[in-house]
Amino acid sequence: MTSKCERCGTLVPPYDTVHCGNVSKAETICTACFNRAVAERMSIKIDEARFEPVTLPDCDGRPHVLHVRRRLCATGQVVEAFELIGGAPGGYQFGILGEADADPMELFARLYERMRRGLARKHLVNDESGTRLGFPGPIRGRIDSDYDRDPEPLPVVVIDGRELTWEEFGRMLLSFEGWQFRLEIIDRTEEA
Repeated sequence: MTSKCERCGTLVPPYDTVHCGNVSKAETICTACFNRAVAERMSIKIDEARFEPVTLPDCDGRPHVLHVRRRLCATGQVVEAFELIGGAPGGYQFGILGEADADPMELFARLYERMRRGLARKHLVNDESGTRLGFPGPIRGRIDSDYDRDPEPLPVVVIDGRELTWEEFGRMLLSFEGWQFRLEIIDRTEEA
């Protein structure tokens, strides 16, 4: 499935588009056109670097294909890598924020190391009793949402690239009943 950029006409995957504008005048454009428009507004020149997908193994040796994109934003540029689940970003996701004029290849090199470290950690354990949280230590993951749930969405937690419902995660926490915990929420471009 592809989407057509309303500016340059290029066919790109839906995850490589940006919906921008307002209710009366909105358009869907490719990331490259979006970056050029932002660079123009910021009066900067950017390198139009594009990245091929990267395949890296997790700690169990299973390969993960991570797609990489770069977007300019008000605070600089974000280089992010993500798996595709059903054609949309999901599973493992990593990001890094750099200055708008930073070398994208240097940012990618830092992101690559973050991806390697992230895939090397394992927080979930599968055994005869099912999937459970490893013991002890911090659990790193991402907060997503379940907008298909009625009447109100609930959080979804993604750990080790695996989506867990709020109920599944809660049942896993029950094995630590009586323990204390520390919850720290950090920006998606920082390392967990």
